[in-house]
Amino acid sequence: MDVQPPDSSQFKATASEKPRRLPPEGVQILREALDNGLTHPKKAERKELLRRIHALGITWYTDEKLKTWFISTRRRQQQLDAQATKTQPTASNTTDTVDDSTPLADNTKLTIKIPPGGGSTAKPGADCPATASAAESPYHVDTFRLKVPTVPKPPKKTRLTDYPSIRLSAVPQLIILADTTPNPTQKLIETWAVLLKASPEDVDRWVKDRKAHEDQVAAQAQGTSSATPSGSVEPGRKSEQPDGSGHKDEHSMASAVPPQSQFELEWQLPSASKIPPRNRLLLAIHNKISSIPDDSSSPKTAAEFAAFFAPYQTKIESFLHDVETGKLESMGWDFHRVQS
Repeated sequence: MDVQPPDSSQFKATASEKPRRLPPEGVQILREALDNGLTHPKKAERKELLRRIHALGITWYTDEKLKTWFISTRRRQQQLDAQATKTQPTASNTTDTVDDSTPLADNTKLTIKIPPGGGSTAKPGADCPATASAAESPYHVDTFRLKVPTVPKPPKKTRLTDYPSIRLSAVPQLIILADTTPNPTQKLIETWAVLLKASPEDVDRWVKDRKAHEDQVAAQAQGTSSATPSGSVEPGRKSEQPDGSGHKDEHSMASAVPPQSQFELEWQLPSASKIPPRNRLLLAIHNKISSIPDDSSSPKTAAEFAAFFAPYQTKIESFLHDVETGKLESMGWDFHRVQS
């Protein structure tokens, strides 16, 4: 009976699918939560951590990966604690005296008897100092402190890994700009890049990746809601599942949110009172640029230019006349100073 060998393409496909690692800025968020005592995060706490990670552009990170990270981190810390407990030395008081000239076997325990009086060899009745340093005693025993190994903390990131020119502090401002203009032009993206001190390429990729993630979430939510029959679940009954199978419950919750509002929960626009002055200026410049109409009817001839410039020419001539006659001298427009 001939045995067919297994298809090698299956092994190639499995080997090529390498798990993606969470970038350092995402690990930094989880590490800060762990340092604050959040070792077993609940569903709402995991959702908030995912929201912060997705805001950095790491939209592929899921709730299952987040739970796996916390489980592996706890297990690693437990192993380190157990290893430190096994290697910790224990002190014991003994009274056996061992001669230095006697050879010891491999399994013999060496003990030292410290005589009363701190190891002093003076005769009874002899004057001796009240205090003696431990270094002068022939029976001085050095004590060693065991250093418990700890998990090294990665350095804090200040920029996004996938978008190196974008700073972490600029992400909230970029979210505001992307919310107000979902489909910005290339000129507008270049303006954003100058204001955020980032490269236009990284800003453009960040906006496109975020838009693609929004479309994917909306499509999944729409497909799930259309496939679910109406009236099949009682409104007052909730399914209780253990923490390990919470991803099914979260998937059903995500499908209940309308497609257009699900990402709005993650990228909420701050209130006007919380926006710092720099963000207000950024929004003002952005709104002015986006509100300018695309006027392609520029003058082609001298007559068209004269007609186009006539209203502005009248205002300029009126202003110059007021300066020359001294009407604006009280406002600092002295005619002689203007000439010089």
